[in-house]
Amino acid sequence: MLDGLFFQGNFGIVTSACFRLMPRRPKEVAVSLALRDNKKLGAFINELAYLKREGLMTSVTHIANQARSHASMMFGMTRYMESACGFATEQALLEAEKALKVVAPNEWTSLGAVTGNKGQVSAALKEIKARMAPLARVAVITDGLLDNGFRVMHALRFLPFARANAAAIAAVRPLHGLALGVPTDVAIDNLLWKYGRSDLPAVRLDESNCGLVFISPALPPDGKVVVKILEGLKTVAAKHGHVLYMTVNIETSSSLVAVINLLFDRSAPEEIEKAHRCAKAMLDYLHAHKLEIYRARADVMADVLSRDPQYWQTVRSLKQTFDPDNIIAPGRYNLPN
Repeated sequence: MLDGLFFQGNFGIVTSACFRLMPRRPKEVAVSLALRDNKKLGAFINELAYLKREGLMTSVTHIANQARSHASMMFGMTRYMESACGFATEQALLEAEKALKVVAPNEWTSLGAVTGNKGQVSAALKEIKARMAPLARVAVITDGLLDNGFRVMHALRFLPFARANAAAIAAVRPLHGLALGVPTDVAIDNLLWKYGRSDLPAVRLDESNCGLVFISPALPPDGKVVVKILEGLKTVAAKHGHVLYMTVNIETSSSLVAVINLLFDRSAPEEIEKAHRCAKAMLDYLHAHKLEIYRARADVMADVLSRDPQYWQTVRSLKQTFDPDNIIAPGRYNLPN
């Protein structure tokens, strides 16, 4: 039996799909953990991985650096400052930046979900708090807490602290939903806002000047190794004048992946060239450490294929069986003609 034959490849075309509908769990809460000491990031990742393996964290756990978490909140917070507090655009931006320093000062923050019946969730949260408290500030988030918190803070928004928290709650709502499995376009909305096109819907991102290059390595479930790789990638990016927007996702009990983005202005040719040079240097760094990306862009396909010629020769032989005329996505995840 060939396992995963049509996974991330070009042997076939999806013509239909079936979804297994699962009953919604009786109780669902999101859990946010803000790392206190950056030097303990490796231990933080390891402990979160243990929680996933032991079934205490039931969703994918997202661990974001400050650049990513702030980027995910800025649009929502600025919009609140404009619409609810009456600030002009420039002042709203300044207020949002000040508020972020109050509500999201940590360099690394994780978000995940705990679901089950009332007893299961209560027991899991007790265990999570006991194990994570030495490393992180633990916050349990529910729709009710967000509603009540917003009601109070919004009413007191004339106070800077209350205003900051009301803006944060307004921005966090879609992320809270994401932790519980509700899709959101908020990440794209933030990109559109950042590049001055908040008037566009998410599906029209290509009409903006937002340039986005992603580097997505598969990582070993070892916090110490993950930290070393992330620090190395940050150093490479800094040499090219880029800040990295990073999220480490604990997908399963044994797999970690990172989603790392470079942002640039697509209207500036020199910015495009600089971003792609940086991305190439980051890929070279990963390959030098015997790691591979789990999702490859078209422009790096040759670099990925050259790493294991024998494997890709086998893939080519399968391609000749399933798609002998090389019609489906030629050159993607396969040797060129």
